[in-house]
Amino acid sequence: MGSYAHPAEHRASALPAPTTVESPRCAGTEASLSCETDSDCRDRPNGACISGDWVEGGTYCGCVYACGSDADCGSGEVCVPDGVVEGDFRWSTCRSASCTVDSECSSGECGISSWHDGCSYVVSQSCRDEAADSCRTIDDCPDGSSGCGTDWSATEAFTCHEMECAIGRPLRVEEGNRTAPTQAGGGWARSVARQDQALSADLRHRLAQRWAEIAALEHASVASFARFTLQLMALGAPADLLADTQRAAADEVEHARLAYGLASRFAGAPMRPGPLDLRGAMPAFDAESVMIGLVDEACVGETLGAAEAAEAARLCEDEDTRLILEQVAEDEARHAALAWRSLHWLLDQHPSLRPLARERLHATLAAHLQAGPELGLSAHGLLSGPALLALRQAAARDVLAPCVAALLPA
Repeated sequence: MGSYAHPAEHRASALPAPTTVESPRCAGTEASLSCETDSDCRDRPNGACISGDWVEGGTYCGCVYACGSDADCGSGEVCVPDGVVEGDFRWSTCRSASCTVDSECSSGECGISSWHDGCSYVVSQSCRDEAADSCRTIDDCPDGSSGCGTDWSATEAFTCHEMECAIGRPLRVEEGNRTAPTQAGGGWARSVARQDQALSADLRHRLAQRWAEIAALEHASVASFARFTLQLMALGAPADLLADTQRAAADEVEHARLAYGLASRFAGAPMRPGPLDLRGAMPAFDAESVMIGLVDEACVGETLGAAEAAEAARLCEDEDTRLILEQVAEDEARHAALAWRSLHWLLDQHPSLRPLARERLHATLAAHLQAGPELGLSAHGLLSGPALLALRQAAARDVLAPCVAALLPA
């Protein structure tokens, strides 16, 4: 097992990790079979074909890979044993890292962190820097924070985080989701209202910060849809998919304006996006890459996003926020339908991709079925971690399972 120190874990040395996967193996009777025996899992070392329930009433078999050492991982990754940091991993897994051991860091600490962004656990490893880090552990963070760690920003500093993931269509690049920085200024907020003086200053700050994060994700979705438009054109997609993708991008512009409006309202000053860094965001045009992007960024995310926005609107006690969430829910439902239609067309054109599509759907959904922290802001349209988990489980069972069964029958 790798050598880590607590409570702020850092990696003194890289040692072998257990390669055992403690999970039931495939019985062959599951509803969806991406593999049947461990020997079918050959993409990386230590493959295991496990059986699981990815939605209530639905079972699958899929490959997982336990790393035994850093050598089993890719460039920029290290092998992290189960139990080192918070998160339901159940076996040793490869995680992003910019350092491997303490001796590589001028501070003498190669730190690892795990925090929940509202969708899944974000685990990474990088050098600690006392001058740049704003926290040592979650104990240094405000109440309601979901962890102290790095988010792979330009500085890689350890900072306090709240649930920052808004399910939908992100702009995904190699290191994760990309968004533009938020800055003061007009031109984006749909309707800047007065400050809510009845709310505490701390709550106004948290709401402004959270809605600014959501707005940045909505803003980045415009670029994601633009990228998808180019991919569809490169693959010869029909006109209706292109037209609906263009309309969806326009919806995301409006979503961003509405979210920046809420952020500005709670901040008491107009807020807007800064320049969006598009380095590394250019599209891949081969059918397999487009399929993976569709599954990872759209089919699961936007289906869950529509359900979450509708539930957030139902529980929201603020009328302006509720009306915005209702509009977002309606639009995201159309975007989800577009994603599934696009995947259906792509798999009809490239049927050899069906097994990989099934495997990616299972893995993407499983990543979203993890509980996050309890924040308790549902009255303001922000669901708590446990509420999100329950909602996603219901949406997976009632919506996603039928979609997968219809598109990819066992």
